[in-house]
Amino acid sequence: MAPVGVSLWYEAKASPAHLRIGEQHNMLSENQLKEIFSIGMDMYAAGVDVSLIIKAMHLGGKYEGVYDLMVMWKEETVQSERDLDIEELGKSIADIERFDI
Repeated sequence: MAPVGVSLWYEAKASPAHLRIGEQHNMLSENQLKEIFSIGMDMYAAGVDVSLIIKAMHLGGKYEGVYDLMVMWKEETVQSERDLDIEELGKSIADIERFDI
């Protein structure tokens, strides 16, 4: 079985070009993949719901909007703004799960 990072990279690279929500990455760089995992660990340390983190890490490798929200959360220093970023991230994930069948 391939390491999680490798399978996420492959899945993002091999995903279809058509999009229903957001803009899909064509290919992740190694640094972007590392950043997704680093942000996920920071979110875990901050007490963000684990299931949301797992979904965000998976979809952040496929959808630019999810990736961007993760980066915004990381760069935010005000807790209320971070909370809003998490709320938006949850909404984006729900939309993707609902429409990306």
